[in-house]
Amino acid sequence: MMRIGKVIHRAIRINPALGRLAINAIPNLSWKISVRGIGLMAINLRRNRCYWLRDMANEDFVLCAMQRLVRPGDVVFDAGANIGLCVRFLVQHFGASRVIAFEPMRGNQALLNQNIH
Repeated sequence: MMRIGKVIHRAIRINPALGRLAINAIPNLSWKISVRGIGLMAINLRRNRCYWLRDMANEDFVLCAMQRLVRPGDVVFDAGANIGLCVRFLVQHFGASRVIAFEPMRGNQALLNQNIH
């Protein structure tokens, strides 16, 4: 079974048309996922597929860098806040007293608001 999964994964990665078909097969629904360390986050299954298709370990470098820079009580500006993953870490784990989040994409703003409240 694992072999079949690898074959399908490779076929999707090397064939752009097949990749687009696979992405379009993902439903465009709101969903909640559990992110290690911060709890539930609202996502859009298709637009935010990296949050559930990939291991969040890819974010470890950015989060570790932020942790070294942010001190408890700091005010932090997050330009391009997306859906609020970094905002949540800044407040919940790194002790930022306030995060001012900017997100220009309207499709992300509703999820950002939902995730930070």
